[in-house]
Amino acid sequence: MSDSEQAKKKVKFQYRRPYGARYRKSILRDASEESKLNRNYVLETIRNIPQDLEYAKVFQNDMEVVLEAVKREGDALEYASQELKNNKIIILRAITSKKHKFSTFKYASSELKNDKEFVLQAIKVSRQVFRYCNEILKTDRDILLILNRQWDIQKERILNLKNINFYF
Repeated sequence: MSDSEQAKKKVKFQYRRPYGARYRKSILRDASEESKLNRNYVLETIRNIPQDLEYAKVFQNDMEVVLEAVKREGDALEYASQELKNNKIIILRAITSKKHKFSTFKYASSELKNDKEFVLQAIKVSRQVFRYCNEILKTDRDILLILNRQWDIQKERILNLKNINFYF
């Protein structure tokens, strides 16, 4: 049995939630140190539970593992290494993830939050980036124009939906 098959088999266990406690599913939290060092096991686990990147300390600087985590849930970026929090590809992928929360961009490095070109690119993907960008960039004319255009497009879509008559 290969490592990935073994990892898939181990990942499928029942989760027990302590009575009355807020409990986030985690496999790596209770895994052995040997399992936490097994790259295939960690990758397979993170595909199922992206927030387990928190417990995969060895792989928090691994581009592929972090990319897999943020692709599925943007807030997993919180547990990436500082070097990867400064990677534009990782940040853009986190913003466009399936479970992107509005706060994802706050985990980006301050260098990227101050980079006007990157912030412009990120705002085109998600307007929520504006909340966490540099205060000086919040008054930048180009950024405000893009936000205004996006708002106009959204407003137009809403008005078009209201004008549609549904006949059966």
